[in-house]
Amino acid sequence: MTDGILTTSNERTSTNAATAARAASRRPRTVHIVDLENQVFTSSRKAGADDVAAWWRLYRDEIVGLGPRDLVYFGVSVKTRWMMTAIETTQKVHWAVGHAGPHGAEQALLASVYPPHLVPAYERVVIASGDGAFINFANQCAKQGLTVQVVSGEGALNARLATAATIRTRFRRERRSKRAFALAAIRAIHAASVAAATAAATAA
Repeated sequence: MTDGILTTSNERTSTNAATAARAASRRPRTVHIVDLENQVFTSSRKAGADDVAAWWRLYRDEIVGLGPRDLVYFGVSVKTRWMMTAIETTQKVHWAVGHAGPHGAEQALLASVYPPHLVPAYERVVIASGDGAFINFANQCAKQGLTVQVVSGEGALNARLATAATIRTRFRRERRSKRAFALAAIRAIHAASVAAATAAATAA
């Protein structure tokens, strides 16, 4: 892997770029539905901009990852709009801002995405929330043939939402292990290889 795009051999560069392009093409196109409040808040702990930024880096680079063709929806309420400034990304994203009452962010997210419209363009939905408000949404996505991954954060995971998921991931903001650092490095190399393959295809 250390050869990658750093090699001076045109043949090896071409081979590795093609391999990276095939890997990117095999990654399921994904819609990410992110309830930021559920990911970083608990009943006893409030979060700041640094916590949100740290969560996003871990989600993007280690826990789930983002593909170049993925689509991201972030949900916040009018009380937590400040979170928008903590997210740094070049990814195509949409912000859904809900009312200040209970479940404002969740309702804004659910109003933004209609499961039947996700196919055939997308193959997977990642629901970054453990809130029961997403149970029906998860079931609707599954009925459309989409893989449903639920990523639960600092908040609790609703049992029925967990049952509706094809894949369940528990998110914990902990000190990164050597394995996590290695995984982040692998993803960075992969992203660079995909970018090189795209640039080579465009030039051709």
